[in-house]
Formats: sequence, C-alpha cells, structure tokens
Amino acid sequence: MLMNLVGNAVKFTEAGGIRLGLELVRTEPKQASAEPAPAPEPGAIEAHEQALRLSVRDTGIGIPAPALAGLFEPFTQADASTTRRFGGTGLGLAICKRLVEAMGGEIGVESKAGRGSTFWFSLRLPVAPGAEARSAAAPAMAPARAAPVRVLVAEDNQVNRLLVLAMLQRKGFVVEAVTDGREAVEAARRDAFDVVLMDMQMPVLDGDGAAAAIRALPAPVNGLPIIALTAEALPEDKTRREGGGLFDAYLTKPIDWPRLVETVNALAARRRAERAGR
Repeated sequence: MLMNLVGNAVKFTEAGGIRLGLELVRTEPKQASAEPAPAPEPGAIEAHEQALRLSVRDTGIGIPAPALAGLFEPFTQADASTTRRFGGTGLGLAICKRLVEAMGGEIGVESKAGRGSTFWFSLRLPVAPGAEARSAAAPAMAPARAAPVRVLVAEDNQVNRLLVLAMLQRKGFVVEAVTDGREAVEAARRDAFDVVLMDMQMPVLDGDGAAAAIRALPAPVNGLPIIALTAEALPEDKTRREGGGLFDAYLTKPIDWPRLVETVNALAARRRAERAGR
C-alpha cells in the first residue's frame, strides 16, 4: 500500500518534493475499575495494539475537488488525460482501499489542484514484544519450518484477484493467480499446489467446470483441495457444491479473511498429511 502511494507521488510530482510521514496515534490509558470490562466496540484499540497513521505528501499536480469523491473506485483517475500522460489503470488506489479496510483501517486524501496531495491511511497493528521477552521465549534451536503453503487462486476480476493475492501473500502463503477456469486446470496439472481457491463465475470455463476437470486428472492432482468462492449465498448452492464431491469448502463474498486463512491452512495440512501417509 505504501509503495503504491509513494509510486503515485513520484509519478505525479515533476518539481518540489515528497514527504513520507509516520504518526503514532495517541490513545488514552484505561482507568482501573472494579467493574467488569465491557465488550470492546467495533474498531476499538485493544491493549496489545497501537494505531499508526502513515501519510505521503507531495507537491505534484494535485486533484480537482470534484474528482476526490470517486478516487478510490476501480478504474477511476482524476482526469482522462492522466492515463495518456502518466499511464496506469486506475486500479492501484482501489486495491489500497480494499486492503486497508480488510485490515480494519481507514484511507483518505486531501488535495488541491496544482498544489499537491496528501494520501494517508491508518491501521491498528500489534505491538511487538520486547527484545528480552523474545529472547526468553525463543528456543535454543528453532525447529525446522515446513515449506510454505502453495495456493492457486482462480479469479477473473482483476481487483478481487490482486486483493486476494496480496492478503494471502501477507499471511506467508506462496500464491499463483490465474484468470479463468481453463488456466486453473492447466496450472494444477503443471505445478504442485496445496489448495485451490476457485471463483465460481469465470469466463472460458467456470468454477464448477474447472473443479470437475481437476477431479478428472490423474492422482495425486485429483485430490487437490478446492475452495469454492462465490457471491451466491443461497443454502442450496452451498449444499450442492459441498455435497457434490468437487469442493472441500465453500466461502462467500465479501471474503471473511480470518476464515479464509483458517480454511486454507486446515485443508493444506490435511493434504500434506494424506500425501505423507502414502
């Protein structure tokens, strides 16, 4: 996210400068009380978290006021001439917005045409333990780490694809993304994956067709866990897909990120255990 905002600032600033800011958002310490603590409000900062605000300020071309409202929408740029002069697809800010919101944060911009812009986002991040605590908790010799989980993502929507790619990579997964069902089948045939995340509505070959084609491949590829990802939330769709033998799990959009990560890890662990037992 920060790289995208800095890249935009560099692209749109021909003279002057760019300033990167990091601000610790102050929070009031909690007062001791004999009363039981109430449940935290949505968005409240926990004791082990700290709110940070990062900003990128430039002296570039700025943005006209009428263009600010839709700036974070996909394929939106402040001016049609921007694409011709500077290039770009208008997807970067939309992806930043979705990533920030998926992490429970906020993103915004202040700008005046001809005077520059300030893009900012705020996040609640966990506080790292002290060096002594880390040292005491660390074993004398770290155990060997398992190979990272490899995930194949099949999603035709570019914004959704990049968002899923970024979120899974942030969690340490190795991810390959394709844009339709036929590419998903070819990728599954060609490389070794632990899990497939399959969108249902795709061109060329939809999710159901791609899952059926993977199940028809020789072992061990035909046992690859496949997660159905769909905007269809009807119970009968879930029952049909989970009971049909094509899919191992069924998730709906908008994506519940913790549940997605939990599901991927569980299916990957099962897959590796099955293959190790052969």
